[in-house]
Amino acid sequence: MKKILSSILTLLLLSISLYSQTITIGTPNQTSYTLFNMQDPYTRNAAFYTASEIGTSGTITSIGWNINKIWSNGDGPVKIYLKDNAGILSSDTWANIKNGATLVYNNTVTFPTSANNTWFTINLTTPFNYTSGNLLVLVESNYGGSGNGGLGGDIDFNCTAGMSGKVEFWWGNPIQTTGTVSDIRPILQLTFNTVTDIGTLATTDNAVFSIYPNPATQMLNYSLTGTENAEIVICNLEGMEVFSERLSDSANGTIDISSLPKGCYIVKMKSALLNRQEKLIIQ
Repeated sequence: MKKILSSILTLLLLSISLYSQTITIGTPNQTSYTLFNMQDPYTRNAAFYTASEIGTSGTITSIGWNINKIWSNGDGPVKIYLKDNAGILSSDTWANIKNGATLVYNNTVTFPTSANNTWFTINLTTPFNYTSGNLLVLVESNYGGSGNGGLGGDIDFNCTAGMSGKVEFWWGNPIQTTGTVSDIRPILQLTFNTVTDIGTLATTDNAVFSIYPNPATQMLNYSLTGTENAEIVICNLEGMEVFSERLSDSANGTIDISSLPKGCYIVKMKSALLNRQEKLIIQ
């Protein structure tokens, strides 16, 4: 009996590991201290990651950031929010940017006393179900008072420079009214415990959707069977919808894409039985 239970447990653990995945977004070429900055009383940081960079869907269970160097330790209360289907960032209030986001972590963060080029990962207290679209990762640090000043909180995180409009930060006591938009975005790791690669069915084997050719130039063909009352949507990498059409039944059709700029897009097909998205390259 013990051997049977042990075998079942092993199979369960294997099945869980097969459906988990960690993805990394960004290439280190710059550093920033605007994330988890406990030297100031209150800091806020919002970073924007596109659907194509994420490239999968599932339940996010942990988030990691890459520490370049800890000059002095900076522990303190932290809240983390996630917001999907977000738009590109512009100078705005923290309240407006945070509106509609889900609180996924609310606890005191403890950093190592020293670290160089190390991943710092936080397990979410509330796992986040990510299905599609762009993602905002919002970090709220609340040391309070006048901050811990020279006592700690001086941490440099590895970032990617040149990410225009994809990060914004606030600090002070009281917190700044409008944030500062930067192009230095933190490198990020997302861990999913259930994963659906872009291009796979999410709900039923009877519903089938495909697009061709891919890459495409002037016209895009699609084929849909096994479902009804579906909608086909094309979004650019900023999450903006550039085309949509509702289909009353299973169908084959053609979309004129000649007016769309060359680049990478996400094509989504949604119905009661189907939730699928694929990358599309327009040349």
